[in-house]
Amino acid sequence: MKMFSKLQTLMATVIVTTMSVSLVSGVVSPTKVFASSVSGPDDPREVEQFADEFFNQSEIKNNMAGATFVVVKGDKVLFKKGYGYADVEKKIPVDPDRTVFRVASVSKVITATAVMQLAEQGKIDLNKDVSAYMGGARIPNKTGAPLTMKHLLTNSTGFDFGDTSDGSTTDLKREVSLK
Repeated sequence: MKMFSKLQTLMATVIVTTMSVSLVSGVVSPTKVFASSVSGPDDPREVEQFADEFFNQSEIKNNMAGATFVVVKGDKVLFKKGYGYADVEKKIPVDPDRTVFRVASVSKVITATAVMQLAEQGKIDLNKDVSAYMGGARIPNKTGAPLTMKHLLTNSTGFDFGDTSDGSTTDLKREVSLK
């Protein structure tokens, strides 16, 4: 709990500092203030202490089967550790290098974040036809209008598609290679 309070205090300080500097200067980017104010942890033991305290809280521990916690700094893994169980019934602990998690709809948020970062960098245009970014691959589009990244991000593609599944969950345990 102690590390969590430190993190909350740090974040509050960063937010207040960012707002104060922005109001005074009128031209300072909050991102630049945040990036220069906070460098993040350097000590893996500090990160582990924070993660252990967080994942061992009863409200977390009792409502979670398992998780992998990873902190990356620059291009290096600073810390990684598994918490809880990969298989609760068999009491098999989470192995951060081997346990596979079903990310489900969480991948949508991660993908949207990556897309928005690319748009912010000017590498993609949210209003351009996505076929321009697909290296010749074609998406059947009978809507009469270009399919844009904006459409994909807002689930407004116009495609006629219904869920054809019967609700069965039998294939949920099947692992599928991404290669």
